[in-house]
Amino acid sequence: TGPGFNEAGFRGYNRRMMKLGRKFGAFLLSIEIWLVGLGVAASILVTWVLPWVVILAAGLWIIRWGINGKPSKRTSADFGVGILVLMVPVTLWVTSLPQTTTLQVYRLLTGIFLYYAIVNWMEGRKRLKLALWGVIGLSIALSLGALFGVEWVADKIRYIPAGIYPHFSSMLADTANPNVLAGSLVILFPFAPCVLLFAWKEISRGERFFAILASIIGGGILVLSQSRSALIALIAIFTLIFIFRCKWGWLTLLALLVVGTIVFGMIGEAARQGILISIQGSLEWDQRFGIWSRAIYMIRDFPFTGIGMGSFREVANLFYPFLQHNASDIPHAHNLFLQIAVDLGIPGLIAWLSILGVVVIASWRVYRRGVIKGDRWIMSIGVGLLCSQAALITHGMTDAVTWGMVRPAPIVWALWGLAVATWNVIDERVKVSQINRERMKLGS
Repeated sequence: TGPGFNEAGFRGYNRRMMKLGRKFGAFLLSIEIWLVGLGVAASILVTWVLPWVVILAAGLWIIRWGINGKPSKRTSADFGVGILVLMVPVTLWVTSLPQTTTLQVYRLLTGIFLYYAIVNWMEGRKRLKLALWGVIGLSIALSLGALFGVEWVADKIRYIPAGIYPHFSSMLADTANPNVLAGSLVILFPFAPCVLLFAWKEISRGERFFAILASIIGGGILVLSQSRSALIALIAIFTLIFIFRCKWGWLTLLALLVVGTIVFGMIGEAARQGILISIQGSLEWDQRFGIWSRAIYMIRDFPFTGIGMGSFREVANLFYPFLQHNASDIPHAHNLFLQIAVDLGIPGLIAWLSILGVVVIASWRVYRRGVIKGDRWIMSIGVGLLCSQAALITHGMTDAVTWGMVRPAPIVWALWGLAVATWNVIDERVKVSQINRERMKLGS
């Protein structure tokens, strides 16, 4: 309080600095989706950025808490997400491979932060449209990246000519497994054909070309990947599209199943045995059953905590050795649901399934809203979201490359965020229209 001290000026200076800080914080929140999205994209290429992405996203939550009084928008999946977050210290405690598990934990947290970043960013139809075309663009980017970043396998499905693959030369030192690529691509793939088949008249010529390009390139790469799980998921996608697109889709599909069953029964015992043996050989059921049995043993022995994220191979090799297969070549349970239970225990699986249920319900509501309002563009998004979740579930029955141990695992969370955010936008528009109608009634 010496000479020259001006208390009023000091208070004014504090107010100006606080106002400037709030403006800067609001600016950071306005670009949260880009900061977190680019961070997650960078973490797919270089894993050392994962902890920094978590710190960045957590910092943005603290800023939002200070400005808006809450760290994020609430969603119907918050309970399941909260359980998964609570399982993080548990999995770090029980793991015998802390470095591996820590990496998987960071990847899980970045996926969760990406989910909420999309939910917080999504406001209005314009951003919803931008998000949809962003997903389609990501499918094109993954497909084109596969041409020079995948270690192709040419001898899994005999009907695909092996002479195609020498034309694709890998240009990266750290190449991707085709099964991992196919697992990520197949859940992104449905949106382009759904927009074309359900909203052809609502999109421009440029958007039609973009969607056609994504459908052709994405479908071609999925076939070339020779991932049996992804191809089965692709069949599920087109089956659902057919059901939703055709007026009598359900009945037509049922009739085809009946006819197929009759034909299968009439072709003769030798032909039936040949088909069954071919299917069994192509999917390697004996090996799958051996892997799944080890996963079930792990869940039985560690039902509440799991074994620690990312440690399936080492634990199987030590406690549940394979009799016919080399455990060092089997990094996961080859079943998405078993793998989550192995990593995080039954509580973690229940939490994950609850989020999946919320997403499926939100996707169905989006589709139904499009049907009720006659909005074919919204309808296409709803069908695309439903097909994406069907692909995730179908693919997850025989593989687990959309969870934890793989770099593109946050893509699942991005699609979940898109589903929940889309319903939030549509529901908000409905509420606003209802309020306006009530005001007009009161005014009249």
